[in-house]
Amino acid sequence: MEMMLKLVTYGFIINGKTSYIRDGWNIMDFLIVVFAIFSMFSESDSLKFLKALRMIRVIRPLRVISRNEGLKIAVLSLINSIRGIFHVFIITILFFILFGIFGINYFKGAFRYCYLPPDLSNISIKT
Repeated sequence: MEMMLKLVTYGFIINGKTSYIRDGWNIMDFLIVVFAIFSMFSESDSLKFLKALRMIRVIRPLRVISRNEGLKIAVLSLINSIRGIFHVFIITILFFILFGIFGINYFKGAFRYCYLPPDLSNISIKT
């Protein structure tokens, strides 16, 4: 119902910059509604390939984001920060590799065996 009202209000494509399909959130909403309608009518055995489209129902909660401006800003900022997060991840992995190489060179297999000095080898633990 919401999609139909927006289509009537904004127009589908040819009404300029405010057209329904020119907004990414509306495209997502349109796809969710279309796949939901297809999955409702795909109960017959001849349309078994449409049953795979039922997986699209998972993104239905994202429709709430398109209605709330604060959530929309938060999700877009998370999406825009993925590149920076990836760079920090790569630098962190490089530091782990660097300290791993230093550790291997410094200890040189010293932890391979348990070594007790000769004066501590005869100590028994009393409980």
